[in-house]
Amino acid sequence: MNTSGKLNITFTTTHLSWYNLDYHYWGVCNYGRSITVSAPKVPTLSDNFYDLSFELVYAINNQVISRNSIQVSKTRDNSSGFYNMPNQSLKIKVYYGSYSDRVLLYTSEAFDGCSSSTITLDGAAITSAIPPKPEIKNINIQYTAKCGNKILRPFLYIYRLETYTYYGRQYSYWRWVGYTWSGRGYIYRARIGEPQKYRVYFGGSAYDYDYTFNSDNIVIDDFQVPGDLCSRLF
Repeated sequence: MNTSGKLNITFTTTHLSWYNLDYHYWGVCNYGRSITVSAPKVPTLSDNFYDLSFELVYAINNQVISRNSIQVSKTRDNSSGFYNMPNQSLKIKVYYGSYSDRVLLYTSEAFDGCSSSTITLDGAAITSAIPPKPEIKNINIQYTAKCGNKILRPFLYIYRLETYTYYGRQYSYWRWVGYTWSGRGYIYRARIGEPQKYRVYFGGSAYDYDYTFNSDNIVIDDFQVPGDLCSRLF
């Protein structure tokens, strides 16, 4: 009960959406009211089109209300949008890439959810911000693992540290990407020229390595096995 003798509740939350408390407080403009997000064609595109995702967010705090996708094309105009617009100041945020590696390309000016009917994206600004596509290849490896003068050619599974962003938070996990056997190995979809973190398990322990592949055929003649592992094996 507050000082006016009325009941109130206080709590901490990390997320609200338009259909929860903020919906009951501010509401929507009217049921079914829509807004169109327009992406005019960009004749100067190097590719025929780019598939992009975008978010409708509150302008005051960037809280995500809803998500959608749109295509920016070299030859045609495209559009997408939302229904049941919140009675709030809003923005559109445009991204390139998947959740694991998406990049923010563009944020619109704030607009009123009840008085705006079409938001036109700046196609030239968006496409100029798209990063170069990474060179991704499957890697063939020949290797010699050494413990002093002893040679190891074990069968191992290889994992790579992957990250992704979901609802504004970044998460990481180890993804299986390949294996080694008899002095040979294979890794799926490595980024050429970019450092990435890899992991193998041997003897009940995990061993992590930072590695940059500059080619899809790698020869490693003198891979030194960690000393603690060698001491356990020999």
